[in-house]
Amino acid sequence: MPQSALNLPLLKTLPWLAEHQHLALMLDYDGTLSPIVANPEQAFIDEAALGQLVRLSAHPHISLAIISGRSIEQLEKFLAPLFKTNALFCGMHGGQIYDPKTQITLKAFMPSQYLPVLADFKARLLAELTPQNLLHSGLTLEEKSCSIALHTRNMQQAAQKTQAIALFKATARTITESASALFKLQPGKEVLELVPAIFSKAVAAEFLYEFWQQKSARPILLCYIGDDLTDEPAFTWVNAHNGISIAVGKTHPETTEARYHLENVAQVHQLLGRLL
Repeated sequence: MPQSALNLPLLKTLPWLAEHQHLALMLDYDGTLSPIVANPEQAFIDEAALGQLVRLSAHPHISLAIISGRSIEQLEKFLAPLFKTNALFCGMHGGQIYDPKTQITLKAFMPSQYLPVLADFKARLLAELTPQNLLHSGLTLEEKSCSIALHTRNMQQAAQKTQAIALFKATARTITESASALFKLQPGKEVLELVPAIFSKAVAAEFLYEFWQQKSARPILLCYIGDDLTDEPAFTWVNAHNGISIAVGKTHPETTEARYHLENVAQVHQLLGRLL
């Protein structure tokens, strides 16, 4: 639960980087580094913020990773200069982990086992949505490499939004409720996604910690900053390892497992600037 409102003058109260430690800095993208926008394809950050990330990635005692529900390919569209640095990228809620400096995929999924299920799900979902005229109500279906996301942010009528979510859940039920289910439903801010069950930002955080620990002679201090429901498992994992968990925009203690919070994206960039 949040211990305090983390406004920037209180930054010094954090158990922040000691001289002998190495900081493992893990950042969500949408809603954390970039404001939430109506069109996800326009979720760019400005050049100054991008330069800030590039500088952080070059710090000898900081390891930087972006952990997002987007694919690696989508992240590169927004963060191309960062792909020439030491930063690591975790796409698809941790299903993909990529090191652009070495061009090595550190972790990957096998799409062949997921694609037939997704194709069947999409066909059945469209058959449910089309008669209700929901495809023209502001709803967006986003197809990723091995997931399908239902975005409801631009839907104006609450009843249609509720109906679309219910149809998505009902269609997914047969492939998410068995003990050996390959997929799970992943809720987020105005989005519901069908993703492989093994994908988790907490698993990604654990992978990164072990990867960086092998490379650092210093004790590692974990820090995870995110804004969404998909970040909550990572907050919990980081808390269990005595790290710093910071939620963006979640000011009520009952809404997050993060121990600290920032009010908005602008404060995130101010915080990162203070780190530099």
